[in-house]
Amino acid sequence: MIATVSLNDPIRLAIVALGILIWAFAGFVAFNSLQRRNTDYAGVFEGRWFYAVPQAAFVVAFIVWQIPLISERLPWMHNFYVVLPVILAQQMGYLLRVVFPTSKRLEKRLDAECAAIRHSEAEEATRPTQAPAPLDDSFFDPDDPDA
Repeated sequence: MIATVSLNDPIRLAIVALGILIWAFAGFVAFNSLQRRNTDYAGVFEGRWFYAVPQAAFVVAFIVWQIPLISERLPWMHNFYVVLPVILAQQMGYLLRVVFPTSKRLEKRLDAECAAIRHSEAEEATRPTQAPAPLDDSFFDPDDPDA
């Protein structure tokens, strides 16, 4: 007797729901990693593109996977759930390293922010100031009857 393994409906629904949650969080990670300042990545040697590119690619691939015509023509995409643990691990790494850093990384981030502020203040102090432009009197015409 040959036994086959099949997923029952509750298990399949749980896996689909988990996939959708990971997809939604991948969109958040991709967007949030691109919105953060450079100083937020101080002490994180990977940088923003390590998190943004794979997560954005997963978001796009997951949407493409939902199109039946493409899903039928690319049968290897049915093994898409194999990628979910890798994407989830990268999301957790992003949360632990960038969003909620350790005290050591937080000190490096604060030092980088202070250095950026000092650099911008020094740059602003050396910038030449310009006198405001004189008002243009041609705008107000005293001979204009409509004024």
